[in-house]
Formats: sequence, C-alpha cells, structure tokens
Amino acid sequence: GSDLEENIALEFLEVLYEGNISPIESHGPIKIDLKKGLSNPQKAIIRSAFKGGWKGYPDKSQKRVLNQYGLAHVSDSPHGKIYFKSNPDNFVTTSNTPSDVNAGKNIGRDVIRLINNSDRD
Repeated sequence: GSDLEENIALEFLEVLYEGNISPIESHGPIKIDLKKGLSNPQKAIIRSAFKGGWKGYPDKSQKRVLNQYGLAHVSDSPHGKIYFKSNPDNFVTTSNTPSDVNAGKNIGRDVIRLINNSDRD
C-alpha cells in the first residue's frame, strides 16, 4: 500500500502486540536473538511486505524490510538471490521472471526461514 497505509498498519501492529515489535522505520538493522528467531510480529511484517507479489526485484516496502534485516537482493541470470550483506554465501534464490501468483508469499516465507536459520557472522 501507500506510505500512509503502511504507517497505519505498523501502528496497528504496535498496539496489537503491545509495542513488542521493532518498527520498520527504526534506524539501523533489527537485532535478532538467533536462539529465539523472529518474533510473530516481525514475521507478520515480512509476510505483509511480500504478500503483494514479486516482480523479479524488491519493491519499496520489500527493500525496506530487507535493509532492516541486513539483507540485499541481486539479480543474476537466470535467477536472483536475497542474501545477508555480512555473509553473501547465506542466501535464498529468487526468480527474475516469476510466473506464479504466490511468488511473493513464497519469497517472504523463504526470507523468514533464511533469517531464522542463519548464522549471519
């Protein structure tokens, strides 16, 4: 959605989860306790960013989420990848020409799995 809709959604999540989320608009990367993994609100924000689909590259809200978790996207041929900036060998593969309507949801799920199952250092 628009920036206004995104801010409203984030404020809603903050109220719903009693402030127990790290807002997307915060400065610096979000700290993850690797033993606990992502919280449910953090997973919800990632899923929400990718719910709208995948065009072969991240849109504005997807880039914001990737940046907050220290991730980046690069488009290689024939596939792209989302990887940790601090460890490029730790990545998930993405499609440059997605044909599945569920591509965004699938990538969001893969990003959550990447973050939860990674050793970023």
